[in-house]
Amino acid sequence: MNEQLNGWARSNAFGAVVVLVIRAVAVAFGLALMAIGVVMTPLPIPVGIPLLVLGMLISAAASKTLHRIITGLLRRNPWIWRKVRWAFNDKDKAADPAE
Repeated sequence: MNEQLNGWARSNAFGAVVVLVIRAVAVAFGLALMAIGVVMTPLPIPVGIPLLVLGMLISAAASKTLHRIITGLLRRNPWIWRKVRWAFNDKDKAADPAE
């Protein structure tokens, strides 16, 4: 999760500020997409669920805490977790309690 940026953030203070701003914007954008997706899910236009999933992916990619929370919630539903496990960079089938 964002290992490419961590080296740049450790090298100088300006890099750390840039990484912090990028992550904050990504989390805010992901949470906004999730809110819009929840509102649009009951509508007959099939846009709500893809927006919700995209918002979850963006938020989980930008924040380690949200990554842990979202993957924990998804692992409680094995039929969903099997379909989205690749997006959260979890390819280890031996560690998966759902199977």
